Amino acid sequence: MTITEKEDTSTAPSSGGFLSRLCGAGTTTQSQAKGPYTLILIRHGESEWNIANKFTGWYDCPLSPEGVEEVIEAGKLIKAEGLEMDVAFTSMLKRAIVTLHHVLEQNDSLWIPVEKAWQLNERHYGGLTGLDKIKTVEKHGEEQVSQSVREDIVDWVRYPYAQIVEHKNKSVSCHNP
Repeated sequence: MTITEKEDTSTAPSSGGFLSRLCGAGTTTQSQAKGPYTLILIRHGESEWNIANKFTGWYDCPLSPEGVEEVIEAGKLIKAEGLEMDVAFTSMLKRAIVTLHHVLEQNDSLWIPVEKAWQLNERHYGGLTGLDKIKTVEKHGEEQVSQSVREDIVDWVRYPYAQIVEHKNKSVSCHNP
């Protein structure tokens, strides 16, 4: 998937940062680009901790067998739609990396460049990581748990995405908002 084409920025100072690399600092506008582009967003398949109903966050659990089947099917659907990919981005979590691998494999696209970035990881749940979601709600109440889990998502909607990614105290989940 391509977000936009890059201009020659070899003489321009780099603005650095993950988002600049992801979206392409010094890019042409969509109207200047040579054609339409499609951004494909894929959530990872079902993980072992999804089955166990645990807060996962940055815990690096694998896909379940059903999750593997889900992402293989997703890859087949993308291919059936005739969508072609030329670059891919994923988080540093193996469930997202394995998801991407299966999708690329189904599309004969294992050759394309892949950039892994921790900034695409799910949000970090801190002390909630590994806890059963239902038992946590029973113990602390739905309102408290919901508020703790959703704070970053509210900020994500309220502010432009670029500000959230660059904000030092936020975790942004791109593969599982």
